[in-house]
Amino acid sequence: MNLRLRLPIVMTFVAGLSRLAPALAQTSAEAEATWRALVSDAQSAQTAGDHTRALDLAQRALHTHASPSLQRFIAEEQSALGQVVAALDSAHRCVDAASDGTHEADRASCATLADALSHRVGRIVINPPSPMPTGLHVRVSGSDLSLALLGVPYIVAPGDVLVDANAPGSQPFHQSVHVAPGETSSLALTLTLTMPAAPTGSAAATHPTLVARHRTTAPPSSPPSADTSSGFPYHPLPIAGFVSGGVLVVGGLVSYLVGNSAVSSFTNAGCLVNPATSVPAGGPNCTGWYSTGSTAGTLETVGFTVGGMALAAATAMWFLAPSTHESASHASILCLPVPGAAGLSCGGTF
Repeated sequence: MNLRLRLPIVMTFVAGLSRLAPALAQTSAEAEATWRALVSDAQSAQTAGDHTRALDLAQRALHTHASPSLQRFIAEEQSALGQVVAALDSAHRCVDAASDGTHEADRASCATLADALSHRVGRIVINPPSPMPTGLHVRVSGSDLSLALLGVPYIVAPGDVLVDANAPGSQPFHQSVHVAPGETSSLALTLTLTMPAAPTGSAAATHPTLVARHRTTAPPSSPPSADTSSGFPYHPLPIAGFVSGGVLVVGGLVSYLVGNSAVSSFTNAGCLVNPATSVPAGGPNCTGWYSTGSTAGTLETVGFTVGGMALAAATAMWFLAPSTHESASHASILCLPVPGAAGLSCGGTF
């Protein structure tokens, strides 16, 4: 960009900053003045004994500007209101904020307060099942507890502490434990399976003590019924019909091809059939071709006719006969070709 064109842009940007700076300074000054007013009002409420208002004003001021002295003030008000766990946390935050060496008086006061509060809170050690169930969820006094804090002292407000726990496949755990100030209580989580049968695999490993319980209390199961289907989902009757019908139709087709070849050879060789005796004449092979053609013609008729009827019957049974998974009381029909005869033999159960 040309220097002559860039110069006005730079000057405009500088002029804008010069106008914006007083506005930013004014906003910062207003926020600082408001913060000081909140702190002053909180101190006045503390002097008047209104600890609830003093704590509310101090926490509002903390969102604007944090300082070790303000953290100490909040810890003192929380302690006065009996919020010992929150007060202990605020006292520790005060110690951390004043650890730079510039607020030694605040750090010493907060350390003394934290030591006093540590004797007013309670602790509870929640021991999970071993091994820990997958999907375990624990709540203490209505708040979720990280699984990393199981088995170590967990700081709570003194009194009755409600512990809830649950895991997939188990009944919910619900128990109240009384925790005294300055003392540590222990609680072992015990989860009972909700499944009626004994668990297997990973579930049995997760709840080893419950396997024996379920093995001794589970009612005896009825013996399984005999499975006559051998796992095959369809009734064997239509399958047999399709197979036999297909074999007969294929046989009829083969007979047709063989007979057609014999008739062609018989005709091309000039063989004749005596109308009076039905005996072929005209060559040494005429009799064989004639016999082959006659036999193939008969087998062709039987194969196409009986095989077609078997396929038709199998198709009907496919839709009418029950599968092997249905009750044996359903009706079933079977039609099969009769050896040596052009027909079907049908039977059934009802």
